[in-house]
Amino acid sequence: MNANDKWNLIVSNIQKKLMAKESEVQDLWEKIFADAIFFGYSKLSGEIDCQRNIHIGSYERTIPDIIIKNIINNKDLFIVELKQHNLPFNQTYKEQLFSYMRLLRVNVGILICNKIYLYVLDYDDNETSMEITFTKDNPNGSKFIELFSKNNYSENTIRKFIDKNQELKFHIQEIRKDIQNISILDLIKQYYASKYSYEEIELALKDLQISTSFNDQTNQYALTQTAINNTTPKFANRTYISTSNYSDYYEEPQDIDYIIIKTSQERVDFCNGNIYEATRYAWNVKVEHVRQYKYVLGVIKGIVRGVYCVDEWRLVTTGESVGRYEFYGYDAPNEIANRFLGKRIPPQYSKRGLASPVLYKK
Repeated sequence: MNANDKWNLIVSNIQKKLMAKESEVQDLWEKIFADAIFFGYSKLSGEIDCQRNIHIGSYERTIPDIIIKNIINNKDLFIVELKQHNLPFNQTYKEQLFSYMRLLRVNVGILICNKIYLYVLDYDDNETSMEITFTKDNPNGSKFIELFSKNNYSENTIRKFIDKNQELKFHIQEIRKDIQNISILDLIKQYYASKYSYEEIELALKDLQISTSFNDQTNQYALTQTAINNTTPKFANRTYISTSNYSDYYEEPQDIDYIIIKTSQERVDFCNGNIYEATRYAWNVKVEHVRQYKYVLGVIKGIVRGVYCVDEWRLVTTGESVGRYEFYGYDAPNEIANRFLGKRIPPQYSKRGLASPVLYKK
């Protein structure tokens, strides 16, 4: 049985258990992790540790659903938090899983509800994540079985797999956004330019409206002649598509003072793929300090994704972030941005204990 067949078998079992209680879900996943066909861990020998009591102080306790262990070195490998398979993602579920991970100092966690959510935490408590839907022939599902099986398990390999998936997702979003700015009418004009006069083409296209949509309906848009002639963005929106080696650190400049703001792909997704918006809002900073810096680097998972010139910092006066500050700015000039974009931040900005998402040039 190949990995795809194994994944499809899991999907079939999940579909049968969509309305099952959490106790039944627990039993199902204990069997899956113990089955040699899938993951091959042994419950009898203690590799599958179910609902371990972890005491916090004198009275409080917490009980993770499943902890997978390496019994040779007595090390917890990853934690699995289970919910009913008909329940959608909830931030509370994630926070519950993360509390277990931090308490046990485990970097890899799995949340299973209506999808599988994979998480890896780094030294700064920054997360890398991806989701896997319970659909047949899902290549990510097959890879999930391969990566988490007893004989193949490697935290580093899992991290690379999630990073690659996020990079793919990021590139797809960027391509789709770029498509929205393509001047289709200009392409049509160029196509007919050798055959017809400019006046004839203009009159033919005068009332033409072109509408293009993606199959998933998430990025529908219409391009009109007016829209095409007015595509200059009002705010910063440069995004970076990878061409470089992510092992390369940028060279610390002597002539540029900047702030690093660490954001996340989830936050970017929430901001409709806009890295600028995900970077600029809203932070607990000393405004008299941040106003001394002209540039801000937007960083995701240690990689610089945006470089911005700051016009001003403003106090947030409404909403849940009252009392914090947001900045307004624009894309840095290419000669500045190209020194950082797509490169990894130097090690001194990624050391253990740097919990703040806002860091200042050293």
